[in-house]
Amino acid sequence: MINAVTYSTPGHTNTRTLSFFNKSLTNSVSKLYALGKGITWAVGMQNELYRIDENKFPATESVELYSGRNERDTIYGITQDKDGDEWILTNKGALIVGQKSISNLMPFEFMVEVPGGIYLATSKGFFTRYDTQSQDVLPCVPEQPISEITGLKSLADNKIVILQNRSIILYDPANEKFTVHEMPIEIDSDVFETKKEIYGYWASTME
Repeated sequence: MINAVTYSTPGHTNTRTLSFFNKSLTNSVSKLYALGKGITWAVGMQNELYRIDENKFPATESVELYSGRNERDTIYGITQDKDGDEWILTNKGALIVGQKSISNLMPFEFMVEVPGGIYLATSKGFFTRYDTQSQDVLPCVPEQPISEITGLKSLADNKIVILQNRSIILYDPANEKFTVHEMPIEIDSDVFETKKEIYGYWASTME
């Protein structure tokens, strides 16, 4: 539990408690998502959501209560794309703070961005590419259906790793090709990459 947010910006360091919305109550924070361009999102203990903009510090409006969602919604993650737009992934669909919009209400849990675009996935195996023209998603469909997804990772060669409990799927946006690598044991939702003359992928295992 976090009771205050500490700003460390050029010229000064300060601590600001999230108490602007209730003078008699300091709002505790359960999780922070630090993004680029001085933006941080804070999830409160009551699932309320705050957007913190250090570029506006020390003005009071540097911390704002975000009202664009239902506080009963589950937040899967918050990330920022290369254009600076902020994506809030929830069980009721993705919310975007910025220039983009999205009409699809699928409960995307995972997002990754490569030079080929933005890709989103649900835990149930729905893997898609965000289309900037239609402001919607386009399904990326492999020959063999994907039944589960535990994570998405981008690689140095611009491929995408689709993580599953007992396999990893490499997706190449350039040719829309899926390559499945089965694992003999259950793996954790992460992958590490090494590069010498060839690429090597290491998946961490569950203890």
